[in-house]
Amino acid sequence: MIGVAAVVLIALLLAALFAALSCAMALQVRSQEALTGMSKMLALPLVFLSSVLMAIELLPDWIGTVAFFNPSTGPRSPAARR
Repeated sequence: MIGVAAVVLIALLLAALFAALSCAMALQVRSQEALTGMSKMLALPLVFLSSVLMAIELLPDWIGTVAFFNPSTGPRSPAARR
């Protein structure tokens, strides 16, 4: 049960981090189109350089190193261990 609580807590913290980042970017650009482009430009590399699509063990070494420090890897890792 502790593992489930940890996954939920990590997911909530990560969601709050990305929501705050999105709000900060929106205050700077003041345009919905620019904000959408900036958020996609940030989110897509984070997804591709994480373990969301593939296990870290199967990734090339340099992507595995980047994925280890990637914030998108955090919520998936405890859930994948179950």
